[in-house]
Amino acid sequence: MHILLIMLLLLLNIKKKSWQKIRQCLPGITYVLFFNALYYLICRKSSFWEFQSPRANGTFLKKIHFFIVMPLLVMAFLATFPKKLFEQAIYIGKWVGISTFIEWAGIKFKAIVHQKGWTVGWSAMIYFFMYMFSAAVHKRPLLVMTLSFFMTAGMLYVFQVPINKSVIFRKPFTSIR
Repeated sequence: MHILLIMLLLLLNIKKKSWQKIRQCLPGITYVLFFNALYYLICRKSSFWEFQSPRANGTFLKKIHFFIVMPLLVMAFLATFPKKLFEQAIYIGKWVGISTFIEWAGIKFKAIVHQKGWTVGWSAMIYFFMYMFSAAVHKRPLLVMTLSFFMTAGMLYVFQVPINKSVIFRKPFTSIR
């Protein structure tokens, strides 16, 4: 299923000619990757979902989703983002619906497993804010980042994610010698 998702996203980006708009998409892609990396850093020992495949381990699948799926997804979303507010709301709603459906299918086909009280509903909310903020970050970066940090703190509180000083303040290069 993970390969199928990558193929569909590649085809969608080719169809939308997203590659021609990569400079306009870069702030949104960077925003999504930053918060995705923050999630993996903070929740590395208490993850809300795991990717699964009979042919690949979870760590490899996380890397595939981080470096390939998420950038392709955000680029396809931003490549044809409409200018009018009403059209933007419809567009975001469509993308949230499709993303949520794909995640639901991933659960049914055992390509993803939710844990620790995470549900498709929580994912739909995250997709909503991810799409909305990835579109707005180049116009209002300070507002988007502030709201995102407060939302992250709220989610950490709601899901009672244990925060250990060593998670945030660990020396990142001590294991490289």
